[in-house]
This record gives sequence, C-alpha cells and structure tokens, in this order.
Amino acid sequence: LHRGAPEWAGASLAIAMLTKPQALLLAPILALGAWRTGGVRALVAAAIGGLVTAVVIVLPYALVGALPNMWLAFGSFYARRDILSGYAANTWWIANYVLRAWNQIPRLGVAGAYLAPVRRIMAISTFQDSGFPNPRPFGTLLVLIASGWGLWRIRHARDLAVHALGAAFIVHAFFVLSVGVHEHHMMLAVPLLALAAALRPALRRLFWTISLIVALNMNLFYGIGLGLGWTLPRGLLLIDLSVLLSLANIAALVWHGRVLVREASDGASQFGANSSAARSHL
Repeated sequence: LHRGAPEWAGASLAIAMLTKPQALLLAPILALGAWRTGGVRALVAAAIGGLVTAVVIVLPYALVGALPNMWLAFGSFYARRDILSGYAANTWWIANYVLRAWNQIPRLGVAGAYLAPVRRIMAISTFQDSGFPNPRPFGTLLVLIASGWGLWRIRHARDLAVHALGAAFIVHAFFVLSVGVHEHHMMLAVPLLALAAALRPALRRLFWTISLIVALNMNLFYGIGLGLGWTLPRGLLLIDLSVLLSLANIAALVWHGRVLVREASDGASQFGANSSAARSHL
C-alpha cells in the first residue's frame, strides 16, 4: 500500500483473511491507509484487488458445492466457540479465574481457592449458568469501541509506522477484550510492531514487551524448547502466573493506546512542519 500498489494490498488482505479470519482485523487500517495515501482511487483499487482475489480463491469451492463447509469452518472464528478464553492472557481469563475461585471457596477456603492454578477453560454456557449474561456481545462492543477510538486517533496519519502501530493496537484490543480468543491470536501484533519499531526506534520497548507477553502466554500453557516442554512454574508468585500475565496485558494495552496517541501526534506535527516548509520554499 505504501509502495503505491493498493490493488496488491487488497489482494494480500484477501489471501490473509481466507487463510486465517483474524486478518479481518487489518481491514480498517488498510482502508484508512488507502484513503490517506491515495484517496478514493486507492481505496477503490484496494477493494477491487481484494474482491477479485477472493472470488478466484473461493470459486473452486463454489463449483464443487463446498461453500457451506467453508462458511462453517470460518464461522468458528466467532460464533461457535463456547469459551470465555482459550488460554489467552486477557480480561476473560481473569473472569474465569475469579468465578472458579469463588465457587471453590466452600471446599478450599478463600486463600486456597484464589491461590489455586486455573486448570480449565470455562464455557460461556457455564458462565451464564452462574447468573451472568452472555459476555460475547459485551466483549464485541468493547473491541469496537477500542478499535474505533484507535482509528479516530490516527485518522490523519500517513506514516507507515503509525499505520502498523494502529493495526497492532486493534489486534491487541481484540485479544484482550474479545470472548473466545486463543493464546496464539496475539502473535499477529508482533510482526506489525516489528515493522513499526524498525521505522521508529521509540517503539522498540513496546515491541519487546508485547513479544514477551506473547512468548510467556505460550510458555505457561504449552512449554518451550526442543520437545522438553519446559514451562515457568505457574505458582511461582503464589497467584497463577497466567492471571498476573493477563493483568499485565491489560496494562500493556493501555500503554499501547498512549503510545498510539503520542506517535500519531508526532506524525501529524512532522507532516505539518514539512508542509509549512514546502509552502515557505514555494
């Protein structure tokens, strides 16, 4: 997109979305970037490139009558996951921890219940059976609000680093706030932040932090290292480390938002200064 090929940007997004539906999170930034870098013409070119590519990819499934199967597979991205959090260090993993601990107080006592590790994923249906409403619409609304806020803050940005940072923020917000997220879904933010940090060194601390959170999230549930499966002891700090990591991730999202505001403001100021210099030269 930033190299002047919006049609290929749209095609790339279509390929990404049909490979893994989470790529849909990049669509708002692609639209914003196309608008800010090339106006309506770039926006239309990106849309056409994406549409044509999607049709070419989906056509073989349509010809053999497999579109319902394809839709069923992609539908699991949102609607069919009956879980609060799939081992994702986020808001809903904390809800899982609190509710399970509360229910275990009669058997383990207060200290034992809240210091016990969180062993199992909680189903949304179980959460509702405890008297709470369906959390899915609430989580979706939170993601839309956070994403909308982020897009609004960078609406004037033309810089690739800010666009990559904004895309990473939307992925981060989705991971922290949405229901049914899995532990690996935040990985998409890492290459986006790597690109942003390569262009703006001030973003490197955020990149390192998010990379560490992603790595720890994977390690706490799956281990790491040449088949050895080594993991950090989740009771190292008494309270389950996955819960503490979830709290840290929420704080990191707030920090990510503050960095986004700062970088968008710096980019706008720099663009304004360059425009003023150009006018003075003329």
